[in-house]
This record gives sequence, C-alpha cells and structure tokens, in this order.
Amino acid sequence: MSIDLSGVRAFLEETVLTDTATVARDVAGVHDDELGDDLILRPPPTDLTTVWSGLVAVLPRDYARTAPLPGGLAVEPMEEGAYLGLAPLDAPVFRRDDLLTVAASERDPQLAGVGFRVLGPGRVSTFAVVRIVPLDRWPAT
Repeated sequence: MSIDLSGVRAFLEETVLTDTATVARDVAGVHDDELGDDLILRPPPTDLTTVWSGLVAVLPRDYARTAPLPGGLAVEPMEEGAYLGLAPLDAPVFRRDDLLTVAASERDPQLAGVGFRVLGPGRVSTFAVVRIVPLDRWPAT
C-alpha cells in the first residue's frame, strides 16, 4: 500500500516554492573559474548551460527554526551551506557546483538576481515531497 502525497506536493508548490530560478551547469567541464577584478571567482559565462528552470524556495539554513513554514511543516537543516534550496521532485537532481540563480521571489524580492552554488546533490525525506539541496551564495553570472 502506498501513500498518496500529491496533496502535500501541491500545497508546497502553492505556498513554499514561490521563487523562480534557473540552474546552470558547466556541462563540458572544460573551463576553470575566472578571478574577477573584484577578487571573486566566477565561472566563464559561455561555459554554462541551463539545465532546469522552475519554482524553488531559497531559505536561510536556520529558516525552519526561526519562521515555521505554512501548515506547521519543518525542514531539517543540513550541516553544510548557509542556505537550503527546495525544489519539486520533478526537477533534475542538482549536482555539486551547479549554479542556481533566482529570477524572482515573492518571499524576498531582494533575492532576485542572486546566485547560489549547489554544494551537493541534496536529499529527499522519508516521504518524498520535495528535493532539498545545500547552497552557498555565489555571484550571479
């Protein structure tokens, strides 16, 4: 017997996954990051390929402890990364060093244009309703 979690997924997509983002990847793996004049490493813009675009939630790692999610949902913080990225299950598995760039955010309009580096493939909970990936802030390209 399986449990139908489609209602939980729909609830999350309507109330929590309110940021729009794209995920880009160095598909060829040919070029190294470049050191900019501001002493910040950035991947070469021509080296990135968009692998996914859709709804996500980008939250500070301790968000679940300081501001409960709608409906009393909780997110177990991961050890690494200052941020958590939540994505629907139909999104591809994000890889380490993928770049997630927020296009728009209902929750925090200041996130628009901000980039994050994926620190690992992430995980799903026992009852899979959303992908959870650790993120660190990264200059948007």
